[in-house]
Amino acid sequence: MPVRSSEPCRWPPSNSTTGLSPGFGDGLPERGVSCIDSFVIAYEERSTKYHPVYRLASTIHERELKRPEYKYDVVPDAFLDFRMSLDGGKQRRMCILLEHDCASEHINAFKPRIRAYVRMLKTEAHKDLYGAGIVTIAFTTIKGEAHIEKLVRWTREELTEERCLQSLVHFFYFTNLTPPLDPKVLWLEPVWKTIYTDEPCSLLAG
Repeated sequence: MPVRSSEPCRWPPSNSTTGLSPGFGDGLPERGVSCIDSFVIAYEERSTKYHPVYRLASTIHERELKRPEYKYDVVPDAFLDFRMSLDGGKQRRMCILLEHDCASEHINAFKPRIRAYVRMLKTEAHKDLYGAGIVTIAFTTIKGEAHIEKLVRWTREELTEERCLQSLVHFFYFTNLTPPLDPKVLWLEPVWKTIYTDEPCSLLAG
């Protein structure tokens, strides 16, 4: 079931009991969905204050992504459909598949997920699943920079093994979440690591 640009954001209220204000809490719950709930909701509510060019047009939560119409080998924690305003009233879609890694999975569980995303990208299954021509797979964690380095290394190894390192290297991003959570920093500042450069990158702003 493709996501249409006219659809409203479909993000349920967070059930977190940590007392986090939307996106700006001082602590980080162990479960990633609670973290993601907070700063996705915050960006939806305040996106025009964060940046006049970028807005979050629609979202799909993991619970909905498990429905039959989205069935695939891998299910992200969220689908985020950002829009970038261009000259002449045009818009550029920037679609993100968000994955939160709690460091509870071994390499033997993580690599098959990368392999499934490789199949999705190669077959362009994301076009039918999400109505998105291009997607970015963004991994977050709260387990520190050392764990981020593991995720980057494991992803590079899997892409190399699948013989698609050069063609798919730009599709994967990684960041460590640290308090206080700030949606503007997360989406727009250079706090993301990639496989293709040692320099930190912005997820949306390039």
